[in-house]
Amino acid sequence: MSRFVLLCSVLLSLLCVGCSQSGTVEGVVDYKSISGIKEKSAYSIVRDGPSEGAQPIVVYDEDLKDHFPLEGDLVVSDNLERQIEEAGYTNLEYIISVRVLSNGKLSKYPSGFHTSREIFNEAKLGTEIRFEKAPSKIGPEIVRLLE
Repeated sequence: MSRFVLLCSVLLSLLCVGCSQSGTVEGVVDYKSISGIKEKSAYSIVRDGPSEGAQPIVVYDEDLKDHFPLEGDLVVSDNLERQIEEAGYTNLEYIISVRVLSNGKLSKYPSGFHTSREIFNEAKLGTEIRFEKAPSKIGPEIVRLLE
């Protein structure tokens, strides 16, 4: 059993090597989400992404449902960010999931990238983006959108 745990640890450490490198990435925005800390626990607050028959924007906190649109692009204004914080959330994380373009093909599964609210607002679902990524304490981060 201990060999299995050691093998899993080694494999997991190797998986993160690519995540910790800087570089340019191209792909398509698959979905966007916001998470935060409330009462010492992490929560998903809202998700905007492709859906079949359901609302594309899903708000997980009942107290915030009236503050988000039900459809369209999820954009977070200063006022909306303040309302999320007033609902008790701290350490807001803006996450963009991208199906990465590699060797002319889009990846089957999206990769998540942390980013600033400004970049989060610029990224539109289903659009191609090109960006500069960098390592951070919590995973790869989009630091700048490129033309």
